[in-house]
Amino acid sequence: MVQLWGGGVYEPNEFYDTCDALGIHVWQDFQFACGAYPAHEEFLATVKVEAEQNVRWLRHHPALALLCGNNEDYQQVLQWGALSDPEIPYHRESPYGGKGWDTADPTVGDVHQWNVWTGNELSWQEYGRLGERFVSEFGIPSFPSMRAVGMSIS
Repeated sequence: MVQLWGGGVYEPNEFYDTCDALGIHVWQDFQFACGAYPAHEEFLATVKVEAEQNVRWLRHHPALALLCGNNEDYQQVLQWGALSDPEIPYHRESPYGGKGWDTADPTVGDVHQWNVWTGNELSWQEYGRLGERFVSEFGIPSFPSMRAVGMSIS
């Protein structure tokens, strides 16, 4: 399964077609992540339209395994995606444990695992012993390429 992060983009049709052909499941976040979004009616109306349009656009793809309301945006829970097509499994946000705000429950939901640099700072080789049910986000920091460094300082 590949998660399309809420701070990214909706991929082009070719991406979803390729996932369909190869049997790759897609976890599709709506494009809301790590932010404080407006809550006024005008903005929420545009969010509703975006969710409905994207569900209509993507729902015919067998690869679409899950819709997710947002990524790390705990103040806002988008349900319009779930209402647009109740046949597609819907996860309200990521991470979400399903029991209130507990995102660390190893028996339900998903977690974001960043212990490589926060918390107890385990090495990545030890991630397997942490016992989470589904790790939907993790990573290891790395240095940028020298080309990228050159572009940023010139």
